[in-house]
Amino acid sequence: NTPEHEWVLCTGDWHTGQRTRIEETGAVYHQDVATTRAQVAKIWKALARLHAIETSGRTIKRLHILGLGDFVDGDDMRPSQHRKVEDVFTVQTVQAFDLLAWLIRQALTLVPSVEVDIVGGNHDRTSSRRGDAGLGELDYVDTVAWLLGAFLERVLVADIESGRLTVRSWQTFFGYKEIAGQRVVFEHGSSFKWSTGGYGGVPWYGIAQLGNKYADMIGTPDILVFGHGHVPAILPMGGYGWTVVNGALPATST
Repeated sequence: NTPEHEWVLCTGDWHTGQRTRIEETGAVYHQDVATTRAQVAKIWKALARLHAIETSGRTIKRLHILGLGDFVDGDDMRPSQHRKVEDVFTVQTVQAFDLLAWLIRQALTLVPSVEVDIVGGNHDRTSSRRGDAGLGELDYVDTVAWLLGAFLERVLVADIESGRLTVRSWQTFFGYKEIAGQRVVFEHGSSFKWSTGGYGGVPWYGIAQLGNKYADMIGTPDILVFGHGHVPAILPMGGYGWTVVNGALPATST
């Protein structure tokens, strides 16, 4: 028998619908919906290759997908945004849902159990007016992220009823769960003011100390996962755990 392991895929900040023309970046890169589709397919290919390698010595019994928000770019967060998107908000939502549902279906071909947890991001809010933690206008469910989870529950109902898939759209700005004995807390990251400066030789000092906030609320986390920052990083968290900052699919934007 091989040892059983659990995987975690931290993903978000897809910004589906964002359009950056190649001439805006000095011919370095461009971003559009076709590029986003290719990037999500690349995530799947990486998972499949890792699975082919690792299953020679271990059993991957479960994949946790932490959806960290900003799956769409929006079109009304600022006056100029409608010129920087390829499709409007409603179309972006359908495109992001199709990609997320496809990724989950692909994952179910690899592992016997998939658990999906989704939190909202600031680009997921349904209007330009900020709500709690910079998310939904009226409520935490007033986000595209929550809507994606609700659609997944309806479209993938057969997998949910079989017990192979669970989907949870958190009605808060953060979520938490135990994964392989580790207490994991996750949120988009727009609830706090970002500062990536260092202090005492510790990079991103302010972000590395955020675990203390959750320790006061729900107990000390072992792993704290954020999106929003667009630059991937793994940071020590107050000497007792790790903070994981997820990257983003677009290289940058205005």
